[in-house]
This record gives sequence, C-alpha cells and structure tokens, in this order.
Amino acid sequence: MKKIVLLALFVMFGAIASCGGTDDITSLADVSLSTIPPVSATFPLIAGVGEVGPVPVDLTENDDFNRYKDNIKEVDIDYMKYAIDQNAGIEEGTVTFYANTLGGAFDDATAVATASIPASLELPEISLRGVEEEDLVEWFDVQWLDKAYFESLLITGQANIWAKGDNETIYVVIETEIKINIVANPL
Repeated sequence: MKKIVLLALFVMFGAIASCGGTDDITSLADVSLSTIPPVSATFPLIAGVGEVGPVPVDLTENDDFNRYKDNIKEVDIDYMKYAIDQNAGIEEGTVTFYANTLGGAFDDATAVATASIPASLELPEISLRGVEEEDLVEWFDVQWLDKAYFESLLITGQANIWAKGDNETIYVVIETEIKINIVANPL
C-alpha cells in the first residue's frame, strides 16, 4: 500500500513539475470578468474653459467586480475610443485625457491618452430609417501616453478621468468609451 501511495505522489509531483509548477495550476482558476460593460463618458470642451471633469470610472458598481475585487490579478484596457459629436473650433487641436485616483485632484493627474481633433468639423445631418443614430458615429482609437498607469488605477475599481484641449479655439463635444478586461483568481 505504501508503494502505491508513494507512486501516486511521485506521479502527482511529476505532473506539477512538468506543468511549470503550482503557478500554472493556480492560473487554471483565473476568472475573466467579461460582464463589465464599457464605460462611457462625454466631455464638452468649450474654448478657454480648461479641463473638463472629473468623470468617475467606478467598476465597484458591478456585482462581478465586487465578488472578485480582493483577488484581481490584472486589469487590461482593451480599448479607449472617441467620437466627435460636435466641433465648431477654428483650428485643429489635441485633447488630452488625464487620470487619477477617485477623489484625486486634476493637478496631480497623469496624462494617459490623446485624441486628435480636426478643425471646424461639420457633421452631416443624416436620417436613415431603421439605423440607430449611434451607428452613424465614427469612432477613433486614442493614442496612449501612459496606459499602464491608467490600468494600475483601475485595479482598485475606481478612478477619475478628465479631458483638456491644447488650445483656446477648441469647441468640441467628445464621446469616449473604455472597454476594460479584468482577470481575477479566487485562489
């Protein structure tokens, strides 16, 4: 009987060693939180106003996030995209997005992404029967400056974001959408 138990233990340890150790086995328990919907925010940037925000990103309002919040292994922002709803600005410009902890001040925020704004974009009025208005919007990906910092803030599930134009002629309403992927491990 001892030989059978020793043989079983030897086989089990051999299997663990061939898998790369216990890290590979515990990674089998990883849970991907795919039920967290994209976060949307609207930033009306008016000439000379400065930064707009903060807009809170609060993942703790999601039941799945709360179930695994103490076991978050990684946060990955799949995308952050933007659409221009209106633009009456006379020059092209750049909108910079800033992030900080929830409750943190803009003065301590870090620039995390930028969006390019064309000059005096006039959006056509389109009316198509059976087509949703949001399907007519053209979305663009932001240019990341410090994605890792933004992801590190979201490990807690909460952050603030702001938007700020780079010149006083920007008059734009910009819509953003952020898709966040979270991996947790309850072990």
